[in-house]
Amino acid sequence: MIAAYLSKMYEHGARFAGVIYMHCISDFRMDGTSKRNFKIFREFCGESSLTNVKDEISEARESELASKVKSFKSLLEKGARLLRHSANIIFHYLISIQPATLRIQ
Repeated sequence: MIAAYLSKMYEHGARFAGVIYMHCISDFRMDGTSKRNFKIFREFCGESSLTNVKDEISEARESELASKVKSFKSLLEKGARLLRHSANIIFHYLISIQPATLRIQ
């Protein structure tokens, strides 16, 4: 349903300034479900739009996730950014950047 909706929006000229992926900061490891969801998220966005991907992670876990969790490290190497601010700050940031076309579109 999401894929159909996004494809339809693309046909009407809609593009996204960013996608917010939230990861539970109390999870010390990425289990099977988290890994599967993260893989789907990456495929959903596509490599070319990763500079517009934003992850909200608390400061306490940011450096650990960025350097030790393989999934996050590879995303950051492609241009994604970690943000640990309020939703209001993230949305204002997204408004200021160039929209991108998601792979799924």
